Amino acid sequence: MSVALINPDPPLPPEAMVRRTVALVERQIGQLERMVGDFLDMARIEAGQLAVTFQAWDARELVRETMELFEASSTQRELSVLRGGADRRDRSRRGNQ
Repeated sequence: MSVALINPDPPLPPEAMVRRTVALVERQIGQLERMVGDFLDMARIEAGQLAVTFQAWDARELVRETMELFEASSTQRELSVLRGGADRRDRSRRGNQ
């Protein structure tokens, strides 16, 4: 005889596991939302409904911001984010060059 027939309500998983699962689902939903937004933006650009503008940007600042984004999630995923090669010269460039 199956245990499921005797006890149809299996025990709930530990709260920590539920919290980790919910956090994972929330991250995945966020990634999917960003991806859908990107696809919609591409469709608007192709349809001529969204203008693409170019502006000056500092590549170092872009890298810093990107590093900060990944540093937050790297500890959860047991990854190391390494910084190197500090070039002190101003390397502002025009976008899309």
